[in-house]
Amino acid sequence: MGSWISNISIRKNGNISMDDVAGYLSQMASERQYEPAASEEEADGAFAIIADENAQWFTICSDLISLEDPELFPEIATPMSARLHTDVLGIACFDSDYLYLNLINAEDQTDAWIGIGSAAGLGIKRRSGLKAWKKKVADFPAFSACAKQAYICTEEFLVDAEPCLGLPTLQSAASFEYLKDPERKEKTTYYYFKQRDDAQDRKSAQFALYCMHVGLPCLVERESDVSVISEGPESKGLSIYFLGPYVEKDEITFSNVRLGNWRAFAPIELTKEQLPDGQWAYAYHDPEFKIPPMVPNRLRKEKRAHLEMEQHITVRFVPHGNSRQTLDITVVFVPDQNPSGQASWTVWHPWGSKKAFIEFHNKLWKRVRAIEERPENCLPFLREEDFD
Repeated sequence: MGSWISNISIRKNGNISMDDVAGYLSQMASERQYEPAASEEEADGAFAIIADENAQWFTICSDLISLEDPELFPEIATPMSARLHTDVLGIACFDSDYLYLNLINAEDQTDAWIGIGSAAGLGIKRRSGLKAWKKKVADFPAFSACAKQAYICTEEFLVDAEPCLGLPTLQSAASFEYLKDPERKEKTTYYYFKQRDDAQDRKSAQFALYCMHVGLPCLVERESDVSVISEGPESKGLSIYFLGPYVEKDEITFSNVRLGNWRAFAPIELTKEQLPDGQWAYAYHDPEFKIPPMVPNRLRKEKRAHLEMEQHITVRFVPHGNSRQTLDITVVFVPDQNPSGQASWTVWHPWGSKKAFIEFHNKLWKRVRAIEERPENCLPFLREEDFD
């Protein structure tokens, strides 16, 4: 499988020290309701700073910051640049298929962007603008030439562009998960944080999709799962709805419908009903179902993940009928005590269109098939013309 990279670099300008960077990160953590932790064991997360006296940049990696949505990066980088009076560079790589660099300087209003590879299925629409990099790299013609190359693994761009950026690949290709290798470890300082005890949890029942099966499509005669996790207080009462144009005329039906989690499942019965807005649904209601409270954010990442695995709620089912409408299957989990806290799943929605999802699906399963010894464990490739 490919590389996943996520880091932020701050250009040294002669006035910035390691303490300045660490101080800003502490302020950022405080604004997010975190406080310093005495040790890694006590912490909910960390900022790690890679500092090399021979490099032109400090590099930050963290499990408290995500760069997966590039539209949110300016919200992180702009105040950081304004406070430290320098360039801030975000780098993210997605499974070696796509790499983006976004350099922001609040004072000279630079917002330089470059994308390497294909962003298909990622929902990233921004196009490269090389001119904005002209005053930010050492050798602009060489940088431009690198940007126009076709890379099999997009992170190779960071190697070629290293002299232009003045940013060693030891830093530019770093991510929080990869900091334990000896070469990076000796140049990395960790700052640990835990969520404050007075951090506000949600006050109403709330669901969020649980990521285990979010990107797997429903296929006729094949078992599917959809899962949610509680993000609110303990409550009682659960409703589940199967929605879509297939319901009214029973073009798709479901069998072997069960509710539970990895420990145990119990069969449930769906009934067809018309909702107040006029659409038809297959529905299940259990007014006595106990929804657990959310897993506290202040717990360490590993402990939180373990408890979420224990507490997630899954509906399991087998679709039958019109295969052209399976991408229209929508499953909605509703906490009865707060219907607005519902979570809705339709497999293609995160990708913006069925076409984009199908492209993502086929690309993913092509890679899986290349390493999977048992083809029967793989989902089939999808064709856009096979769906409504």
